[in-house]
Amino acid sequence: MYIVDLIKYVRMKNTLTLISCLLALNIYAQETVQDKDITQPSQLQGSWYFGVGDLGSLFTLFSDEGLQVSPTISYAIIDDVVIGMGINAISYDGNGSLDFNLNARYFFGNNYFGGMQLSRSSVSFSQGSTTTTDVQNGVSFLLGKFIPFGKQFYLEPTLTYSRFDSDFIDNTGDYIKANGLGSAVGIGIKF
Repeated sequence: MYIVDLIKYVRMKNTLTLISCLLALNIYAQETVQDKDITQPSQLQGSWYFGVGDLGSLFTLFSDEGLQVSPTISYAIIDDVVIGMGINAISYDGNGSLDFNLNARYFFGNNYFGGMQLSRSSVSFSQGSTTTTDVQNGVSFLLGKFIPFGKQFYLEPTLTYSRFDSDFIDNTGDYIKANGLGSAVGIGIKF
């Protein structure tokens, strides 16, 4: 009987701890929003941003899908206007892609942003001793929110609409969808 009571106690303690944390987070969020003067720029001129990639790609690190690395660097040229560049590299089973991009973002409201990204992508597929490479140019439109946490870190949930020259063709002749809607949650450091 003692073990059953102990299990109930631990479950109740964990539940109360979770409820307390959620309540504290809610109060902190309300105080942060109320204390923030939204007439001030959200991204000050001279700020640097180093993105380390998409949170979704961290889940594929040890899977069969391969490794995806997508570092970015951005700079606020004036208040609430940020320009940047990035590289997106994916490697799996002798195949891979490399994407270079330039982007610009305008911040408005409470850390929301809209922007545009120009990309040049190269996709390589290997089959036996032959390798096929397909190069495309594209444009993407971005809409997202900058969420700071801690002193220097941030999350960036983003919706994108991308349009490339055409869809990519893999080593079996199938098309890989490159155009359309996408989403990502970036993580990075702001200086």
